[in-house]
Amino acid sequence: MLSRFVIAISLFWATTLSFAQERNVDVVDKVIAGLFEKQSGKFLCLSQNESHAAIRATVMKSLKGVDLNLRDKATEDTISKVIYTKFPCPFSPDRPELRPAKTADVTGAWLFPEASQRYRYGPKSPLWESRAGLPPIRCEGIFYGPNGRMALDQAVGDAACPTFEKLKKMEAQAKGEAWSLIRDGRMRVGRTDAPNDFEEWDIFVVKTNFDFSGTKFRKGDLVEYRRREKGNEFNVATMFRHLQKMP
Repeated sequence: MLSRFVIAISLFWATTLSFAQERNVDVVDKVIAGLFEKQSGKFLCLSQNESHAAIRATVMKSLKGVDLNLRDKATEDTISKVIYTKFPCPFSPDRPELRPAKTADVTGAWLFPEASQRYRYGPKSPLWESRAGLPPIRCEGIFYGPNGRMALDQAVGDAACPTFEKLKKMEAQAKGEAWSLIRDGRMRVGRTDAPNDFEEWDIFVVKTNFDFSGTKFRKGDLVEYRRREKGNEFNVATMFRHLQKMP
């Protein structure tokens, strides 16, 4: 199923080259072409066969007030951040079935199921290599406690997936791990004893059922994109999670 992403990316790149040859390429076209050439399938994905014109139109909506006559690094960085924000892997969160999550949506125990692990990283992401030689992650459990504590447990290989009871016990014993919403749809996770060690995630709740590449996303599920950690100031989605509420 992941070949669908690669096909969409390849078609887009071919269109981009043709499009660039037909018109004078400005700074927006330059950054779009450059980023997709380097990051297609890694940290940028197209869930449909969007044309260059459609990609550009989406980007331009977020560049109002930006002086695009300036071809400096600051302008290119601004455009890059918009592109990374709008076209993460495996799909864009700008879809009618999703809305920014609130605290009440997030609190509780969740399972990142085995069937959705293929979306953890982009299909060509170098982050897959970080587990080279290790058993694959089968599933992952997360407990977002109402008191701001959290617990995470991964099952690898043939190990059984985490249960609600195990996660609840881990959350009660957690030392330092914490979560909170900066605003609706943006979560900060870190350690209370190490304030500079943190991540930020965009987090959405599914409000209407939808299917993506054979995977069912059901009402009440969570969709998460890791958007900030050490060394990432461009809002690049370096990890994705599909979470299903545990009973």
